[in-house]
Amino acid sequence: MGSTGAVGPHYCWRRIRGARSGRKSTSGTVPSRVAGRDRSETGQTFRSDSPSPARLALCRRGVAGMEVQIVDPEPSPISVRRLHEIRSTHRFAPVGECIYCGSRTKLTDEHIVPLGLNGNLVLPKASCTSCSAMTSELELRVLRGFMHDARLAANFKSRRPKNQPQEIRVRLLEEGGQIAETEVPRREAPGLVILPTFAKPTFLSGAEPIEGIRIAGFQLINVGAQQDLSGFVQEREAVGLQAQSTPDIEALAQMLAKIAYSFAVAVTGVIGRESSPLPDLMRDPTNIGRWIGSDAFQLQSEGPGATHGLTHNASVKSPNGEAEVVRIKLFASARSVEGYEVVTRTVRWRAYPP
Repeated sequence: MGSTGAVGPHYCWRRIRGARSGRKSTSGTVPSRVAGRDRSETGQTFRSDSPSPARLALCRRGVAGMEVQIVDPEPSPISVRRLHEIRSTHRFAPVGECIYCGSRTKLTDEHIVPLGLNGNLVLPKASCTSCSAMTSELELRVLRGFMHDARLAANFKSRRPKNQPQEIRVRLLEEGGQIAETEVPRREAPGLVILPTFAKPTFLSGAEPIEGIRIAGFQLINVGAQQDLSGFVQEREAVGLQAQSTPDIEALAQMLAKIAYSFAVAVTGVIGRESSPLPDLMRDPTNIGRWIGSDAFQLQSEGPGATHGLTHNASVKSPNGEAEVVRIKLFASARSVEGYEVVTRTVRWRAYPP
């Protein structure tokens, strides 16, 4: 199935210092106005005219949770192919210092894209044990959180493969609207991922900066081996599927910062910490929307056999000055409409906003 476009009005996520938000069980948010309604309300439904024949309904659940219901799913005009396993690893030249704090002791290798997402780009001797623990904790909040079942369905790598469940719980929509849950072997299950899309980074767009990040909508993609959603549903005498997700917005944005920053170092060499906001951002995500966002673009690496796409642009003009930008397409086989943009270097970052 293909991806949806942006859904519903803009709303924003903001973090109370010292709290974690983006999870169903934690508040950690400040209510903000959304199209005349308080974003702390639950049960609000958004509908989208998707390019896919499937009809989608997004429903707010708590602070950052949502449900996606696929009714009478049909194949999308945009084919979503099975993600291929990574069969080889590329190791860049050793860095020799921690790219996040500058330490030169107890250095470990850094996977640019997490191993749990089949990342095969490695930056040797690039992270001290303390910073490695920090970035690993951020990644695990995503990999074992809202991406967990999709990773299983796609047969992505795991450091503990023997501990992985062999079945995935699927929610089937029956006639009359009832939901039936069933266990499906992971190799036969759809791998639905709901990826939030953000407003363009305010440094690049010139928009008024805010605390937190503006969420523009969501993209639904299928990364599992099971691509025939219509057949999957009909075989089980149902009329649709229901996918639930509670994205950890903070951890996802920080993971994107880590991917972009380490990739920029691999391409250009060590970045002075006075020239990049990202090392600070991975410790304090208050201003993530200034440096991280989404945009519609296509990369040459997208398509059959691609897992994720990364590209580095050394000179991007913006209303706030010149910057280096890394663009990221997670699950690049899906040919999703929007990807992520991350500002990795600009000499003016400490003076922004003026």
